[in-house]
Amino acid sequence: MESNSTIFFVNTLFASTYGLTVAVGLPLNSFSLWVFCKRLKRQTAPVIYLTNLAISDLLFILSLPFRIHYFITTQWLFGNFICTLSETIFSVNFYTSTLFITLISIDRYLAIVHPFQSNFLRSPKVASAACAVVWFIIILMSFPIAFQYHQKDQINSTICYEGYPAETWKSAVKLILLITMLVFAMPFVIIIICFFAVVRVMFRIRKEDQTFKRYKIVPLFLLNIGVFTVCFLPFNVTLVLYGLY
Repeated sequence: MESNSTIFFVNTLFASTYGLTVAVGLPLNSFSLWVFCKRLKRQTAPVIYLTNLAISDLLFILSLPFRIHYFITTQWLFGNFICTLSETIFSVNFYTSTLFITLISIDRYLAIVHPFQSNFLRSPKVASAACAVVWFIIILMSFPIAFQYHQKDQINSTICYEGYPAETWKSAVKLILLITMLVFAMPFVIIIICFFAVVRVMFRIRKEDQTFKRYKIVPLFLLNIGVFTVCFLPFNVTLVLYGLY
């Protein structure tokens, strides 16, 4: 049995973390989206990918005020539909982010390793089509994920985001393993492969070549790998282990 002090600490931690995320993420992602849509007149493939990434992050951030209210009040007041919707958006954002970051990495890999042969693949039309495919995949994923989430009525209270029984985890664990493999592990491997391919090409050319200075390609890949390692890896590993347990 959890003590009241432990529950208070956990709820305060969640509410504070989500509140800080909204306070920082909402203005920064809104500004980024405004820059991509209004200020950058040339719609290149990276801009299209970054625009969709900002939209994905904004959707995630807009789902957090419901969580903040819930963990402050410890009572869910918004009905079953909002519980399912906000939790689904919260979950699938991890995978829209991984896929869009992977597309950015693939685009930079093609620009450096196959600059002439890949002009068509790096066109705005192909980038828009790739983003449409990602959103289509995520929408398909959202349906089985949504079925796992709903509000739960208890004595004198209604809860959301927590309290799922062992039966729910048993039915969801195969889905968790499949999604983790397809939209986290495989994209992570692709990014690492692209990074080493770019580094191999980099050592073949003269140090004074301006290509890598212009694209800042190595720092970009290191940033993407760092995001996967720091932000996505702990979540996915913990989710899989907890589901298996």
